[in-house]
Amino acid sequence: MISALRIGIWVAEAGSWFGGISYVENLVKSIATLPQRPKLVLVCTTSTRQYLERFQSIHAWVDQFVCLAQSHPWQIEEEIFSGIICQTYAQLFEQIDFLYPCLQAIDSTAVSYPHAAWIPDFQHVDLPQFFAQEDIDERNALFSEISVRSPLLVLSSQHTAGKFQSLYPDSPTIRRILSFHTFPDNEWYDADPAEIVSTYQLPDRFLICNNQFWQHKGHTILFDAIAQLQQCGHEISVVCTGDTSDYRNAGYFQQLQQQIRDLRLSDQVYILGAIPRHHQMQLMRQSLAIVQPSNYEGWSTIVEEAQTLGKPIVLSDFPVHLEQNPDRALYFSQGKAQSLAATLSEALPTLVAGVDPASEAIARQRALERATAFAKQFCQIAWESQFIFSRKPQTMSSQLWDMLSAPLTLNPVSNSIAPPSSTTHPAAEPSMAQNVPIQNPSGPDDVEHLRSQLRRTQLELTQAQAELRQVFTLRRNVNQAVEQAKVFKASAEERLSGIQHLNQVAEERSRLIEQLHQVAEERLQLIEDLSQAAEERLVLNESLEHQANEFAARANKFEARANEFEARANEFEAKSTRSQQKVERLQQRVEKLKRSLDSSKQQVSELEQQISELEQKVVYLSSLQGISRTLRKKILRRS
Repeated sequence: MISALRIGIWVAEAGSWFGGISYVENLVKSIATLPQRPKLVLVCTTSTRQYLERFQSIHAWVDQFVCLAQSHPWQIEEEIFSGIICQTYAQLFEQIDFLYPCLQAIDSTAVSYPHAAWIPDFQHVDLPQFFAQEDIDERNALFSEISVRSPLLVLSSQHTAGKFQSLYPDSPTIRRILSFHTFPDNEWYDADPAEIVSTYQLPDRFLICNNQFWQHKGHTILFDAIAQLQQCGHEISVVCTGDTSDYRNAGYFQQLQQQIRDLRLSDQVYILGAIPRHHQMQLMRQSLAIVQPSNYEGWSTIVEEAQTLGKPIVLSDFPVHLEQNPDRALYFSQGKAQSLAATLSEALPTLVAGVDPASEAIARQRALERATAFAKQFCQIAWESQFIFSRKPQTMSSQLWDMLSAPLTLNPVSNSIAPPSSTTHPAAEPSMAQNVPIQNPSGPDDVEHLRSQLRRTQLELTQAQAELRQVFTLRRNVNQAVEQAKVFKASAEERLSGIQHLNQVAEERSRLIEQLHQVAEERLQLIEDLSQAAEERLVLNESLEHQANEFAARANKFEARANEFEARANEFEAKSTRSQQKVERLQQRVEKLKRSLDSSKQQVSELEQQISELEQKVVYLSSLQGISRTLRKKILRRS
């Protein structure tokens, strides 16, 4: 039945900020991939038609475009618009059955049409220092109006819902919590992130923060933490993407740039600004981890994207972040740079740049499941709105609508929910509901008494019908919850299977690392043996040098060769010293072998190369010893 609905996606307001754009994109794509889905209509106004360009990525996913031109409709007609133009809400709701998201209380002429308001968060209440008083007053007035005039309200999190309840405890509006999830686009996973990294000339290892440069997003905390890591010897690069303007504080971005210079982080912080979304996703895939230091979120898009890509994320312990509960989360104390630095310091040795195909594949499947559940929950709200506003979807037959919206009656025998019976006299139904027989009236008083009794019984029956309708709705919701529980159980079993597979992979990697550690220890022992041999050769070389000097005193004609031999011996001594230094560095690298499989392979290769060099030097020493012996024999024969 959901396919009978036509859902209008209201871009007039959501298109004015990046969070709203992302929200609408994920909503449309998630709904469009349902096996049975409603018709999707993108709705704009005369003044906000420009926002349609920002939703270019979902144009192919929607079925129709509609422009609500309440004033100056000729401005649309004069231009090319491949959609339907409506001048009133009545005309608009001839094209759609439900309108969402409405960030403001809808026009009084349309309040009776099915729609849902949306309040993303109450940041102006919790962080008033970031708002002008005029903005605070405007938002308070807007949300107060929504609490009174909007029959249906959508909130993104339990945190926001609790805040609404505390601010507007007497609001009659019906509230639904709808937490959005990121839809996994196939193109994200098919691209090579190394190409995008090269495009922006970024280092191989970096963290990434994708927040807009707004005061509450926590960039100052992030930069302070990176500076603290630098002081401890951990130099790590950070890539920052996002719009650099904050309408509430025009000079904020310049303050951040000055902070970067003061902390001497110019070589570590890469600010890219607003970049294409595809580029942003590839940089996230290539990164070591995603950092979300924000002090306030309604429901974080960055957290959802990290889950979609299977990347680790370091984030503040803000209540909404805890509510989102991403799979690979590392939390730090909100607003505390020292806590963030400590969390990063502990995590960095274990973080690996690039894509982990196994983790990403599991994350991709789970993201699709979350997006599907998100779309189904939204469709349930849209369907529910038809009954809240008592408005039949235009594509639904009247017979089906009458059956779905018919009032419930009480069966006097079985006490169960049943449709009204056509064989029972209407005046007898109230009496039968209470098993009170109707007697023939004997006079005016009896008639009046019966009428009074009938009115009371009708009132009681109406109340009973309302209660039974609630029971019926509750039963239907319970059945839906059971079905969702089955889906969640199946999803949990799949996740458990994936976790078990990851555990097996981890055990195999652990065994391989242990083997590499053993090989590294054997190589280290061999290096120590070779070092000892080199020292012995050095002692022998000094003895040969002394004898050569004596021979040079006896025979002037061999003086030049003896000097050359001495120079070579000194050079070898210097090389031996450098070899000892290399051995010490190798010992340090061997310790790092225990931390990473990739670095272990690289260091073992370096050790083999250096061992080969030492062996060549030993051979060279042997040849020098042979030359020395030959020289001594020749000198003896000549003397």
